[in-house]
Amino acid sequence: MQLDDAQATRKIFGGRTVVLGGDFRQILPVVPKAGREDIVSASLPRSHLWQHFTILRLHINMRVMATNSEEQREFAKWVLNVGNGSFPAIVGEEGVNPDWIKIPSHMRLPAGDCSVRGLIRTIYLDHRCHSGDAMYLMQRSILAPKNTDVDEVNNAILELLSEESHTYLSANSLAPTEESASVVARVSMDSLYPVEFLNTLRFSGIANHELQLKVGVPILLLRNLNQSIGLCNGMRLIIKRLG
Repeated sequence: MQLDDAQATRKIFGGRTVVLGGDFRQILPVVPKAGREDIVSASLPRSHLWQHFTILRLHINMRVMATNSEEQREFAKWVLNVGNGSFPAIVGEEGVNPDWIKIPSHMRLPAGDCSVRGLIRTIYLDHRCHSGDAMYLMQRSILAPKNTDVDEVNNAILELLSEESHTYLSANSLAPTEESASVVARVSMDSLYPVEFLNTLRFSGIANHELQLKVGVPILLLRNLNQSIGLCNGMRLIIKRLG
């Protein structure tokens, strides 16, 4: 930037215009083992750069405008009110709790059936009659905040399907480094981190060691394999055949 402006080092972002897009109603930054105060402090409005930004707000929900569903319009309005804090807080055992609001009955699971299987039965009603139905599966999904919850839901759904299960395993090993290049160091690394231990590790963005699949199961693509034919990150697919 200094080639165009000698004072660039004294300007925010070198004097260039930077556009940031996002929704503060979405999840806050993830700060491992941090409390609520630390997580909020890591958000963008707490940055010393925030004072230099001009805020532009979007007021028209184009996705809702493109549909004629009154139910979707009402749901979008309800979500917006939740984000704005427009709903009155409900009264708890110790008085009013500002973190609790009343969710409409048609958005909740039936009383007494709040298990994972109850959630699956509610979302995927009559799933046996719609196995492999793309439109039926496209209109339904179950979201979870943690990968452990996702695994629990996936395993429960797989158990409900009668098709033969196929299990696929990853091949894990330690990549040698300069420090572990010698045979002695390599033997020591293998003894400290056996393959059985590596298979138990779970990381964000990396598939688990064991993956169970069945024909007719919907899956989510996590990589851009072939953009020209639509095989992009986020594409939902249905398994037709397993090898």
